[in-house]
Amino acid sequence: MQDLVYLYHGASEYILRKEINKLLEELNVDQFNVVKYDLLESNFSDVIEELQTISFFSDQRVVLVSGVLELYKLDEYDQQRFIQYLENPNPDTILIMYSSQINEDNLPITKAINLYAKITKLQEIKKEDLDLIIKKSFEEDGYEIASEAISELIERTNGDYPTIEQEITKLKLYAYDHKAINVQAIRLLVSKNFDVNIFELSSAIVAGDKTKAIQIYYDLLVSNISPVRIVSYLSGRIRELIHTGLLLSRGYSQDMIAKHFQVSDAKAYYMVRDAKAVGVKKLEKYLEQLADLDFDIKSGNIDPRLGVELFLFGVE
Repeated sequence: MQDLVYLYHGASEYILRKEINKLLEELNVDQFNVVKYDLLESNFSDVIEELQTISFFSDQRVVLVSGVLELYKLDEYDQQRFIQYLENPNPDTILIMYSSQINEDNLPITKAINLYAKITKLQEIKKEDLDLIIKKSFEEDGYEIASEAISELIERTNGDYPTIEQEITKLKLYAYDHKAINVQAIRLLVSKNFDVNIFELSSAIVAGDKTKAIQIYYDLLVSNISPVRIVSYLSGRIRELIHTGLLLSRGYSQDMIAKHFQVSDAKAYYMVRDAKAVGVKKLEKYLEQLADLDFDIKSGNIDPRLGVELFLFGVE
């Protein structure tokens, strides 16, 4: 018997939507027969009316509903209407609900969803699984990718899976004839993520490498990143290093710091390295200089581009 009610939950909206698109392909439902509602914006009565509408022009329709947590805020009458629909759904309509979070309290509406819906809990993609996922994505289409290229791709995208997918599509087109991806192709085609550039810029500042710091700064300007935004994010990165230094002084290990900031072990390694390489006092000095620079830029006392250049030339 065809399932008429689905609930997807437990992951980011990107992962949820991707899984729902797979389901729509399996159901062979045309996009013209998919109606979307967000309960944060839509009236519940409109959703119920849509669900109960008989389809005259196609075998089945899909009603896609987000903002599922709003169901638990309905008054008793509307909750009962929804429960009654779940008990006797319209055979012409497939209801697909999705939400990153769901209410697991022992409420009548929760019991009804658990009883009548096909529930799928999805997992976020973990960064430690990205290597295998990327490799498999290329191999499925007959491509080979070097392990160094995979590492470079993850680094340049900061492990952001939606961005990785977009870059994979671009890389496959680039290597369509020879079906091989090396690290040079990644460096040629994949721009570094803004967070990665800021991370490298702060590391160059900590190391006192003015030449590298200036080069990264110019790369950011070419990418249309404003000096004001660079100052703001750089200040945040310096605060992060100060925080890391304080945690180290309290006996935190690299693993503990990775968990504290919810970052990868690789990033935690560089955070610990940079925090150890320069004292808290120097970091606080840089932070104060950046605060003064931010004020001067916003007050019109200095040209933004020149102000950041002078700051970088002054690192020790």
